[in-house]
Amino acid sequence: MIIQPKVPDAQLLEYIYDAAEKYKEIMEQPFLFAGKNRNTGYLWFECIFQKKQFMHLLGIRSKNYTAEEFFDVCDIMPAMELE
Repeated sequence: MIIQPKVPDAQLLEYIYDAAEKYKEIMEQPFLFAGKNRNTGYLWFECIFQKKQFMHLLGIRSKNYTAEEFFDVCDIMPAMELE
């Protein structure tokens, strides 16, 4: 998904909530990335996506929330809006 530079706040929040929902599906599961580098041959690394990394991956800083609190807020907000 490519986000345009000038996105209304409500639309940006929708993108963030959607990202949190998708991130939750892959969270705490190991992923193996493999590739080939023309200089060194094949390489690989394993990655586990954690709750505390969600805010960093979005490029967001918060003075009000820790990284884990930020994910929790993003995860529960869509459900609260439905009530």
